[in-house]
Amino acid sequence: MGLYGYCFPSMDCSFGDGLQNFSFVDINNDSGCEGYGDFVSISTDVEQGETYNMSFTTGYGSQYFRVWIDFNDDLVYSIDELVIDNPVLATGSAAGTYTGDLDVTIPSDAPLGSHLMRVKTNWNAPVPDDACEETQYGEVEDYSINIVESLGVQILDDSLVDIFPNPSNGLFLSLIHISEPTRQEAISYAVFCLK
Repeated sequence: MGLYGYCFPSMDCSFGDGLQNFSFVDINNDSGCEGYGDFVSISTDVEQGETYNMSFTTGYGSQYFRVWIDFNDDLVYSIDELVIDNPVLATGSAAGTYTGDLDVTIPSDAPLGSHLMRVKTNWNAPVPDDACEETQYGEVEDYSINIVESLGVQILDDSLVDIFPNPSNGLFLSLIHISEPTRQEAISYAVFCLK
């Protein structure tokens, strides 16, 4: 076991395999050939239930990628914690610079707080299920993410909104009724609008 209690497999990235850049929300990390890259000091916030773009740049083709988030903080990257599952970038290509991206959705019930995220590559074959397994060519990088509650605007049920008068001659009043689980009574908000 390595730093923080996690394994840190180190692989051969000397031909360009692995990651030259990894980007995810506020993370935008240019890196060299580390074999294993400890980047847990680099972090970003993500919201429960939201979808974000993740980008990979590699220096050699036929790179497979897996990304885990240790949601339960048990020091194991398990299959049910995969958020990216073996897409391949630049199939059949040799040395060069190749960038690909895809969307990642954070589960709506993801545990709040800081968690470690592992990005792992493998050349010419899928990344193994075991996040600790070393393959000949590829790279591993670990980062941190902080999961926060969704701050998005929720669409209200239109049965909770009353508009007076209807029809309107340009001046109307809207009453919005919102029930909170922790309160006995609904809260009403009045909105006045002029034409």
